[in-house]
Amino acid sequence: MSWQNELSNSITTAKQLGDKLGLSSSETDKLEKIVSRYPMMITPYYFSLIDINDPEDPIAKMCIPSKEELLQNGSYDTSGECENTKCEGGFSINTNRQPLYSPPMSAPCTADTASENVLLASRILNC
Repeated sequence: MSWQNELSNSITTAKQLGDKLGLSSSETDKLEKIVSRYPMMITPYYFSLIDINDPEDPIAKMCIPSKEELLQNGSYDTSGECENTKCEGGFSINTNRQPLYSPPMSAPCTADTASENVLLASRILNC
């Protein structure tokens, strides 16, 4: 199958995925809440690699939405930079190695300061 056909035949809705997985209408409705917030696209080839009888299938875990995606707990600092940054003096180094202002390392690092750093970085970089 050509890549154009793969894309045009991709699974993009909760109903399509529910039909492929044999989900009940209530399970499909729950899946719809996730897909409406976080769009998905699974090509037929990629879906063919999934073992739908294995709940721990790694490919399924990567591409089939999970109810945990709707949980709002967690951190904006998903890579753990606050805990792993060794630079002191009010500057931290982002992954592009450009110094960005951040609170001094003696200040507690919280989700709020991490999100403030993201906002400040986006203003500096005009993102």
